[in-house]
Amino acid sequence: MISLMLNILITGLSAQLPPVGHGPAPQIIPATVTARGIGFPPRQMRGAQARLMARRAAEVVAVRNLAAQLGLPANARVRSFRYVSAQELPGGAVEVTVETTAGAQKPRPIR
Repeated sequence: MISLMLNILITGLSAQLPPVGHGPAPQIIPATVTARGIGFPPRQMRGAQARLMARRAAEVVAVRNLAAQLGLPANARVRSFRYVSAQELPGGAVEVTVETTAGAQKPRPIR
């Protein structure tokens, strides 16, 4: 009789406890990564073609810097990015700014 009452008491207590889980799933927090690049025109060129070549060089350097900030290897591709700004600097140089969104996991608290 005592063991039956003890068994009912233990069963009743365990039914009230929440199930054991592994905690909430980690949340992904998007982070914006920005990079800049400066390109220079070839020395012997002038005009529109020189400006376009300087801009293209600045774009290549900016995306390369973005990949380095993301920790990608040298031969990896940056899948998506957007141009933030392009400015002409003195001497024909061009500065381009690009950015991308990278996901980072929010650290879970240690219990």
